[in-house]
Amino acid sequence: GSLPTRRSLVSAAALLSAPRFPAHAISRWSLPNGEVSLREPTFACGGSSYEAPILLGAGGSGAALSVSPSSSRLAVKGERVVLKVSWSSPGAAAAVRNEGAVLERLNGVNGVERLLGRCDYTAISVGGEPGGSGRVALLLSPLVEDAVDSIGALAEARMQLAGRARFAEIRRDS
Repeated sequence: GSLPTRRSLVSAAALLSAPRFPAHAISRWSLPNGEVSLREPTFACGGSSYEAPILLGAGGSGAALSVSPSSSRLAVKGERVVLKVSWSSPGAAAAVRNEGAVLERLNGVNGVERLLGRCDYTAISVGGEPGGSGRVALLLSPLVEDAVDSIGALAEARMQLAGRARFAEIRRDS
């Protein structure tokens, strides 16, 4: 056999050193209770496609992200919705799964968020997750901007007093 020419060696070296880009990018958040990583630019969950995730926050049972529907029969395109991803602990995954079941039963009740869909986290995550991890993801609507999770978080005392009065009224009537 003949030896490779200098030109063929240079061409082979150029091919080997060329930058390689993944088939999809990754959005990844490392949080105190775990990690969330999503396929980009789009991922599918609940029979629809979503994109542009933005972390909203994290709690004891999972992380909440704002996502934009790229194709959905249940959400309005351009209107962001919530993606809630459970942590890997069995208790956290069960709590999020239970939340989905409750919302499914309350579908159509005025003032209650809608469950748009659910999927296994491994279907939307990128690597590192063992198959059958048990983590679940819910898609919820509407996304409420600047929501608070307790009456103490409200800025104005007037609103706090009105909320407390209404709570006492509801409690009294129960």
